Amino acid sequence: MFFCLQGRKRRCLIPADAYYEWAQLGAKKKQPYAIALISGEPIAFAGLWESWHDTSDNTLETFTILTTTANQRLASIHDRMPVIVAPQNYER
Repeated sequence: MFFCLQGRKRRCLIPADAYYEWAQLGAKKKQPYAIALISGEPIAFAGLWESWHDTSDNTLETFTILTTTANQRLASIHDRMPVIVAPQNYER
C-alpha cells in the first residue's frame, strides 16, 4: 500500500515497519540487517508512483522507493538507504 498526494507530480509515501539492507562480507557472502526506528513507530519512505495501461486497457499501478547516501549510522552496512520522510513533512 502507498499513499498518493494528488497533484504533486506523482510523489507518494510508502509506509513500513522496517526494511532490510545487506552488508557485503565477502565475494559471495552477505549479512542481512533489519532496520527500524528505535521508537518502533512506522517509517514513511519517499516514493514515486505511476499508472500504466496495456493494450487491453488494464491498469497497473507501480511505485519506487527513492534512495540517498547512507547516514553515519548505516554507512558501515551499506552505501545507500531509503529517503525517510518525517511526519511533519508528509503534506509537503
